Amino acid sequence: MKTGYEFNMPLLLADSPKQQGKLPSKFSFLSLEPENLVIHTVKKAEQDDALVVRIYETEGKPTTIAQLRTFLSVKISSLCSLLEVEEKPLGTQEHKVEFSVKAHEIVTLKLNIKGEGFSARPCLNS
Repeated sequence: MKTGYEFNMPLLLADSPKQQGKLPSKFSFLSLEPENLVIHTVKKAEQDDALVVRIYETEGKPTTIAQLRTFLSVKISSLCSLLEVEEKPLGTQEHKVEFSVKAHEIVTLKLNIKGEGFSARPCLNS
């Protein structure tokens, strides 16, 4: 299922002008374990400047310890409804969020990022 999804929904890239700040020469914006989970959406939250990550389970396997990793410093993370209403705080380390996923479940995570100047605003040119 994952291969079919990747074929039918190619990654879309957005070009952005150079920004201030430093990034390492090699890093991953987001990574997710285990393999039966897929990141479907990454977007700015509707009501604040948090980052929303929507994930779903593809193989019908409940996952008790799923891990989302990011190079960003996560201050607070929570499990949310599809409408981004916060429902449950999650265990958060600086660059890792742990959560559980039921078989075929869609999970919405809300990440509040540490640091001044972070903005989840879109960088697409209209």
